[in-house]
Amino acid sequence: MSSKCPSCKRNCKDGLTCDICKQSFHPNCAGVSPEEAECLRSPNRKVRYFCDKCNIMDVVTNLQQEIDELKKQIVELKKATEERAGGTDNNTVNTTVVAADKQLIDEELINEIFERQQRANNLIIYNLSEDNLNEGEGEISDTTKILNLVGTQIIKEESVCKCVRLGKAVAGKIRPLLLRLKAPEDVIRVLKMYRPRNNVYVNRDLTVRQRNIAYNIRKEFKIRKEAGEQNIKMKYTNGIPKIIQEKN
Repeated sequence: MSSKCPSCKRNCKDGLTCDICKQSFHPNCAGVSPEEAECLRSPNRKVRYFCDKCNIMDVVTNLQQEIDELKKQIVELKKATEERAGGTDNNTVNTTVVAADKQLIDEELINEIFERQQRANNLIIYNLSEDNLNEGEGEISDTTKILNLVGTQIIKEESVCKCVRLGKAVAGKIRPLLLRLKAPEDVIRVLKMYRPRNNVYVNRDLTVRQRNIAYNIRKEFKIRKEAGEQNIKMKYTNGIPKIIQEKN
């Protein structure tokens, strides 16, 4: 099957297929030697190929930024803890309180990282219509609707492990949908390639801490805009917002 190489826009037959976005590239356009290309075309290959846009290092960088943000928050919490403990005259009590709080903070960091790993294969779908079907039929119907909306070129039916509505059904209210995929790469591909349609939005399954961070960033953005800043905009990376300066 022939398709167009995204780099040179020419027809590409038997090219290298990115394991995330599934687009095919000429080996020359991808900077891959003929020998390497031959290995990457092997059906039994163990090495995966990622195009420049989907390079897994970008994912690692984003994860590192999130960890750095967590560390920053931990430092601020530790500083506040030490200041609070410094208000007493008993140094032994001070040390004990700081040590106990440090252990608690470390445990919270570990739990946060573990929870993010647990949610790494999940997506949350918002505003996807909810039909009144017989019990047991909803999951199949919702899966079909997602595949029709997003497109089977982005997500395959066999990649879907779980599809379930969150919360109790309420008349006139559409419940969010949790979609669990086989691998984090499937989640990244959907986030990169899906464009909102019919008011249906897709986001990562964020932890409480991540949701709070996202809420505060959106709140800061609104305040800065209302204060007259015009050269800023919101950029979303894997579902997490960031305020950036617009180029002149």
